[in-house]
Parts: sequence; C-alpha cells; structure tokens
Amino acid sequence: MNQQVATLPTRLNLGCGSFKKPGFLNVDMVPEVEPDLILDLDSLPYPFPDNHFELIEAFHVLEHLQDPFQAIAEMYRIAKPGGQNSHPSAALLSRFYPSRSQTWIWCQLSHLLC
Repeated sequence: MNQQVATLPTRLNLGCGSFKKPGFLNVDMVPEVEPDLILDLDSLPYPFPDNHFELIEAFHVLEHLQDPFQAIAEMYRIAKPGGQNSHPSAALLSRFYPSRSQTWIWCQLSHLLC
C-alpha cells in the first residue's frame, strides 16, 4: 500500500473554511484559512483514491461549485461503500429545485448517490 494513502485520514472536510475538524483531512481553496490541503473543488478529479473516505462533509459548499452534480459524483467515487456523505445546502436546493416536492426528490437522489 502506498505510504501516502496509508496515512490519509478516512474523514474528509471539504470546503472547511475556518471550521477545521480534528481527525479530518480539512480541505479548502483559500490558503489564509490554513487547511491541511489547498484544493480547488471545481478541479476534478480530486486527488484521492477510490473508496477511501468513511465520512465526507461539505457544509454549504456545493452551491459555490460550477457543477455540483459532478462534485457529488466525485464524492461518491472517493467514499467507501456504505460511507456517509453530508452536504446540506439549502441554497443549492432552491437554485435547482424551487418546489418542495422537487427538493424532496433531490434529497433522495443525493442520499442514494452518496
């Protein structure tokens, strides 16, 4: 096993901003917040192995991305089977699915993908 992958945390905090979490790989594109890894989340694919992370958090991040659906697919790729993804984003939901029933459909689809 690659030494770099062996030491990679299994929890990922995408778009951490100033809310870095202990035990997570904290990722942001803004160097001033001093993340563990500086990464533009619009730049795909992410530099992580398939099926690695048991938990991926991206709080209020997706609405800022050029293609949030591609980002969700990428999160699915790097998540362990059965892993958890948490990416709440009311602004994204209202941007793509303004009606309540469509929002429910989006939440179900997002849950199935991640």
